[in-house]
Amino acid sequence: MQKKLIAAAVAGLIAVPALAQTNVTISGRFAAGYQNYKLSGPATGYDSYNGVSDQSSRIIFNVNEDLGGGLSAWGQADMRFAQDLGTIGMTGNTGMGLMSKSWGKFTIGRWDV
Repeated sequence: MQKKLIAAAVAGLIAVPALAQTNVTISGRFAAGYQNYKLSGPATGYDSYNGVSDQSSRIIFNVNEDLGGGLSAWGQADMRFAQDLGTIGMTGNTGMGLMSKSWGKFTIGRWDV
């Protein structure tokens, strides 16, 4: 009897991913500007500065997986990058967790308050 229950449980776990549907959303913003500063004061060594300034550019990946019964798993990767420095990092709101219509949202990760 126990072998039949274990076999049924394993078959159920294998069948669940075939029914699941994942939704992925890609969003973000590319924002940069050109800046020119005229410098003054005692012995700066420069008359002006020209350069590119970053205005909080980012790429955001959101994933939502319906697990059934009003429960879903979610995740977000917020990658911020700077055109002026040529850097990219996971410095934005990045995390994952579970959501339920009855008890709310459980989050693990880095999030702005």
